[in-house]
Amino acid sequence: MRLAVGVAVAALAVTTIPALAAAPSATPRPAVRPTLVGAPTAAWGVAGGYTGLSYTTLRASGARFALAEVQWAQVEPAPGRFDRAYLDQVLRNIRAMKAAGLQVELNIGLDVAPSWLLKKPGARFVDQHGRIYRATPEPNLVWDAHLRAYAASYIQRLFATLGTGFSVVRVGGGHWGELTYPRELTASGRVTDSYWAFDRAARSQSPTPKWRPGMKGSTATATRFLNWYLDSLVRYQNWQVQTVQRWYRGRVAVLYPSWGMRAGDFAAAVRTRLNGTSSAERNGEVQSGIDHERQIKHLASRSVAVWCTWGDAPSMPGNISPADELARLARATHRPFMLENTGSDVSVAAMMRLRAAAIRNSANDVLWVRAANLLAGSRALGRTTRQSNTRASAGLADFAWAASHP
Repeated sequence: MRLAVGVAVAALAVTTIPALAAAPSATPRPAVRPTLVGAPTAAWGVAGGYTGLSYTTLRASGARFALAEVQWAQVEPAPGRFDRAYLDQVLRNIRAMKAAGLQVELNIGLDVAPSWLLKKPGARFVDQHGRIYRATPEPNLVWDAHLRAYAASYIQRLFATLGTGFSVVRVGGGHWGELTYPRELTASGRVTDSYWAFDRAARSQSPTPKWRPGMKGSTATATRFLNWYLDSLVRYQNWQVQTVQRWYRGRVAVLYPSWGMRAGDFAAAVRTRLNGTSSAERNGEVQSGIDHERQIKHLASRSVAVWCTWGDAPSMPGNISPADELARLARATHRPFMLENTGSDVSVAAMMRLRAAAIRNSANDVLWVRAANLLAGSRALGRTTRQSNTRASAGLADFAWAASHP
């Protein structure tokens, strides 16, 4: 789902966030068993699709939870009209998961907004060049607060219909359900320099209304803009958490993607007046608003968990892995830490990296994306063979081994 690109990294300028109102293998291909200290304590789970796999089989293979996913566009195809047949099917799946002995975690699906909402004024993000973001259906709930009433109504209906018997509810609101502004690519595959804060509602709130990223001016102006831009995504994070907590009293987790801004990135971006040439801007981390330290430090509730969605990404020269970085931030704020693989690599090697990161960082939950890939996978872990065979797709037996062996 999410592919990593190289990232350079800078000293974060953190401000105070205002308080918010309420392919199958012919033969088994084993891998070298990793040397790790201690037994896995995390609960392992799977994300769908589940076609061809029974929940009982998943439970017998070591899964302790399954992910239920919904999309706002399917739940509410017209304003105030909820698709009962769709919700009933989701509810049947949830009950079947529980009947198999699995706990259930929920994605609330704000990132796939219904077409009627996206047609409303202000529902799409706009960048400094006047470009409207239409590549994917995440709504502009960061800037246009009146649109949040529709989202809150949807969330309320979701819990009223599906109940609140979830071990974790996951929020983020951006692409893939993660906490992020849009990230748009050019035809050549490069990240654009787009800062998504120029729709009418955003402009009315801007501390630098006559300034645009890339314009000449003082670094102080660029600093004010970037702090406001990053802080606004924090406020959207906290709105999601607080809204879910109006109807759900259990564990909420925020999904944090990518490498994120690291030490020096903020200052480097400001020095060039956010013109898109700093290393972290070329990779899209700054424009996407992925300031993990700021976001986690200012989470509205102390009970909210940190969820890394790039848990299988390795460390790079000069940068610790996303999992290690997010686990560090979780420990510093005394929060549970959870993680998953990106889904772009479903090999045995990726599963080994994910498992190692989970053990190294004492993760509470580990999610494998996706269950369908396990059906076509190998039977590699725990056997003896060449390390190169870890390129084989991970299968159910590999999942079972990873979830239950030191």
